[in-house]
Amino acid sequence: RLAIHAKRIAVNGVMTQKYHRRLRGDDRVALDGVGLGDPPDRSILVCHKPVGLACSHGAQDAPLIYDIVPPELRHPDLNTVGRLDRNTSGLLLLTCDGKFLVRVTAPERKQPKRYRIGYSGELATDAVERCRAGVMIDGFDTPCAPAELSLDGPARATLTISEGRHHQVKRMIAALGGKVVTLHRDRIGGLELPADLAPGQMRVLSEAEREQLGVQHYWLSPEQRWPPLPCGSAGPVLASTAKPDDNAGVPTPAELLHAALTAAIPAPAMAWLDDQLGRIAAGDERALYLALGLAGRRVGRAALTVVGAEAARPGWNPCAWSTDQAARTLLVLALPAGEPGRWQSVLERCFHAATVEELVALYQALPLLPHPERLVARAAEGVRNSMTPVFAAVALDNPFPAAHLSDEAFNQMVLKCFFSGCDSACISGLAGRRNADLGRMLAHYARERRIAGRPVDPALPPLARACGADCPDKP
Repeated sequence: RLAIHAKRIAVNGVMTQKYHRRLRGDDRVALDGVGLGDPPDRSILVCHKPVGLACSHGAQDAPLIYDIVPPELRHPDLNTVGRLDRNTSGLLLLTCDGKFLVRVTAPERKQPKRYRIGYSGELATDAVERCRAGVMIDGFDTPCAPAELSLDGPARATLTISEGRHHQVKRMIAALGGKVVTLHRDRIGGLELPADLAPGQMRVLSEAEREQLGVQHYWLSPEQRWPPLPCGSAGPVLASTAKPDDNAGVPTPAELLHAALTAAIPAPAMAWLDDQLGRIAAGDERALYLALGLAGRRVGRAALTVVGAEAARPGWNPCAWSTDQAARTLLVLALPAGEPGRWQSVLERCFHAATVEELVALYQALPLLPHPERLVARAAEGVRNSMTPVFAAVALDNPFPAAHLSDEAFNQMVLKCFFSGCDSACISGLAGRRNADLGRMLAHYARERRIAGRPVDPALPPLARACGADCPDKP
């Protein structure tokens, strides 16, 4: 309504002031001259952000980075790719392309970002070594990922990080004994701040500059990005700027799910999902809550084939996943996790408001989410859930319980599988979690069943014996 009164909305090229007007199917609606039904602009803007502007859409945070976007480059869906603090200058990207935004900001891609720092105080003598090992900073339970620090002169330093925790550079320098006075980002991946951009200027990123970012494969077709693989393949090889390691070339679970959905659902549905992913990655929590509820209607509930899951995440088995479940998983994976406490709070609100099918998707996504140490209590809550589909989402084909639950909680989960009729053969990692207490619990349960004249699952006695208990196959 405010946009209509401000004469920002036009219908069929004519400004309207009737917010209750009924629209026909062929009416064209535009906001600030951009058609609302138009597909998102796939161009990417590169900006030399000056000090003093906020990377926010909120009017209360003005002045904003969007205030300096040239009129010909403005778009209602334009978002910053990550954020820079108001007092930080340097390289900033903006886009309407949700796929690109997720690709650059996804924590698992470890996209390096370089900062030039002016600081006061004295840094610790072992500051360089501590950065390489991972610095502990206030507000986080785990150390930062290894980073590269170089001391460039009196009160000057360069820091390259691969994460995006809240105020990470400032907190790292503080943990090392200094205080950031000036902060300037001049590189993302292989892309350096273009020399032709003065502070406050921006332009469209060139194709050559896109390639320097190392994410050019996002402009290829799904078949070019992830070609069909033979059964049992370890996964496709992707271009990456990450340092070589044991998983070099293996796509992340998010990339596999995105590729599978691209091949399985209509293009308009995929465009909707990409738009939501971009909004969520930019910090729009409300978009996450709404999209989780709309996913089934938007992308459907068809069966989905995901190739290369075991290579992307050992023990992950999405063979029974549907398109809506995969979409919901992508939505929560897009949630910025740089502030663990805030991330966990948002995720908990998703669980509390979820329907049964949403709970199934959220619990099955547990092994793919960051900060697993913060999800143990949530997994235990799922084990206690009285709804069989929700319990099964935690207990079956899910590597999270075996990796993180205590013996007590894991044993209760296994026992509950038997009395709820779930297939114990689908419990991931069961062989490695066998223990004497579990054997006693299973043997006692079998005796109770037999005394009551009830059948015992044939899989129970062998498992009890494997745990060291005396449990015959027959009375």
